[in-house]
Amino acid sequence: MIGAVGVLSALLALGLNANRWKIFATVVVALVLLRAYPSDDGRVETVRSFFGVHKIVVTPNGQYHVLMHGTTIHGAEKFKNDDGTPVTGRPEPITYYHKDGGIGQAITAIRERKGAPLRVAVIGLGSGTLTCASEPGEDWKFFEIDQSMVDTARDPKYFTYIQSLRAEPEAGDRRRAADLRARA
Repeated sequence: MIGAVGVLSALLALGLNANRWKIFATVVVALVLLRAYPSDDGRVETVRSFFGVHKIVVTPNGQYHVLMHGTTIHGAEKFKNDDGTPVTGRPEPITYYHKDGGIGQAITAIRERKGAPLRVAVIGLGSGTLTCASEPGEDWKFFEIDQSMVDTARDPKYFTYIQSLRAEPEAGDRRRAADLRARA
């Protein structure tokens, strides 16, 4: 792919009677653009809303589904094991939400310090990964301003955290929802 872009750029520059420095600059720009905007491997679906464009990237082997907004990952889920069999049981958080990561360690520390079930308000749903952090008897509420993200997280063809863990996110202006939650 990179070679094809380089050759095409060189031919274009030659066709325009450019000198060797212009040809070199054209090839460099083409290669930089390829690096800045890499092709998506696997299947990509797009969800558009007032709040932006989100991509659900399914890796070529279907092992992972990844929710992205630009270059930021807003959650991922493993759908297939390394041997290709479907993942079964309670979904496990991955990416920066995994239990040994910063958020997982913080939740464990708060649980230990409090010594009682947690009451948590989560602002922003993403793929629903943080539903995995909840434990039986705890009260976790999820607030998301973008209805398209709630719909994406609820759709089992994209992610299963919400349905597997029976979470019920609330859509709407999360600032007001969080304020109401804090007063409860």
